[in-house]
Amino acid sequence: MKGRVLALMVVLPVFICSCVDVDVPIEKTSKVMTVEGDELLHRAGVKTYGAIIKPYKVKRKLKSGELYSVKLTSLYLAVTDDAMPDGDEDDLEFLLSATVYMRSLDEHSELPDVPIAWYERDEASEDQRMVLDFEVDFTSELQPYFVTGFELYSDAAMIVPEDDVSLRAHIRFMGRHEGL
Repeated sequence: MKGRVLALMVVLPVFICSCVDVDVPIEKTSKVMTVEGDELLHRAGVKTYGAIIKPYKVKRKLKSGELYSVKLTSLYLAVTDDAMPDGDEDDLEFLLSATVYMRSLDEHSELPDVPIAWYERDEASEDQRMVLDFEVDFTSELQPYFVTGFELYSDAAMIVPEDDVSLRAHIRFMGRHEGL
C-alpha cells in the first residue's frame, strides 16, 4: 500500500505539471499567379509594379480559445510550371523587391494592415532562381487575424520578365495552445 501511495505522490505532480504549450504548424499555399512577360520590355529593362501573389483569403475563424498565439515562421515564392512550355526555363530574377501584408476580413475590426514578409534583391539572393525565401517578422502576434479571418496581399517592384512566369506562395505559421 505504501508503494502505491508513494507512486501516486511521484506520478500525480508530474501529471498535473505536464501542462505545456503545444506548437501547431499551420501551412497555407496560395493560388498560382502568372506575371505577364514581354521580351522587348524585358530587354529594355522596363520596371513595373504590382502584386506578386494573388490576394489570399483565410475565412476560417478561430474560436478565441483555440490558439493563444500565432506567428509567421516562413514565406517563400516558388516558380510553377503552369506558364512554362517545353524548353522554357523560368526564374524569379525579375523580382526586385516585394512586401506581403495581412489584413483583417472584419471591416469593423481595428486591426491594422501589417507587413509580415519582405524581399529585397541583393548579392545573396542571386542563388535563389526558382525559389525565393522572404524575410519574415517573427515577432508580430497574428492570432487576432486568425480569429477575424484575414487576407494576404502584396506589392512588388520588378523588371518585366522575358516571358510569362507562374508562381505560388507557401506560407507557414506556428500556432500555440496550452496542452492538457
